[in-house]
Amino acid sequence: EAQNYHFDRVVYRAIPDTTVRLANLRSGEIDMLERLAATDVKSVKDDKSLQFISTPGLGYQGMTLNHNNGDLSNTPFGKDKRVRQALSLAIDRKVLNDVVFEGTHPPTVQPFPPSSSYFMKELAVPARDVSKAKALLKDAGPLKLEIMVTNNPVDAQLGQVIQAMAQEAGFDIQLRSMEFASQLRDQGQGKFQLSRVGWSGRIDPDGNVHPFWTSKGGQNDGKYNNAEMD
Repeated sequence: EAQNYHFDRVVYRAIPDTTVRLANLRSGEIDMLERLAATDVKSVKDDKSLQFISTPGLGYQGMTLNHNNGDLSNTPFGKDKRVRQALSLAIDRKVLNDVVFEGTHPPTVQPFPPSSSYFMKELAVPARDVSKAKALLKDAGPLKLEIMVTNNPVDAQLGQVIQAMAQEAGFDIQLRSMEFASQLRDQGQGKFQLSRVGWSGRIDPDGNVHPFWTSKGGQNDGKYNNAEMD
C-alpha cells in the first residue's frame, strides 16, 4: 500500500560499464545496481556499507551459431558439424565460470536452470577434450572463425578465454567487439559466424526453446532447420 513506500519516483539509469556502475553505487549516486560484475562480488561482500543479494536466474549465456543465414554460413564451421563439435570440446566451461565469473555462473548445456522443473539431469556438461577436438578438425579445412562479443569488460574477457582455449585445438579465432544493439542487428542479417550473447530466460520452457531452435522461430538468427526439432 502507498504508506509502505517512502519515495515519489524511481529513476533507471543505463550505465553499461560495470566498474562505473559500482563506483556510482559506492559514491551514493545510485541506490542499487542490477548485474554486478562477477569480479566485484568479493569486494562488495566485504564492504559493510553495501548489501549483496544473489538469486538463481532464469537466463543463460551461450553462443548463437550461423548455420544457414547468408554467405557467412558457407564455411566449414557453418556446414560441418565436426567443426562445431570440436569447438565445444575445446572449451572448458568450468574454467570459464571460475576465471571469468568467479564461480557465480555454473556451467550447463541446456536452457533451464537447476531450479526449474524442466531441468534435465541426464544432460551432463561435457569435459574438455583437446585431443578429440584436434581429431575432429583433421579433415575439416580452414579453421578461421570470428566471434562477435558485446563491448563490455566481462564479455571481452570471456571472448579472450574462449579464443585461447580454442587456439590449443587448432582454431584461429578473431573477436569483433560491438555495441549490443548493433550486434543483434548483424545477427538478424546473417552478418556473423558466432555471436556471444545471453538470454534473459522465461518460466515457460517454450519461451527458452521455440524462438531460437525451430525453423520459423523469431530469434533463430542462425536459421537452424531440423524437422525433428520442429
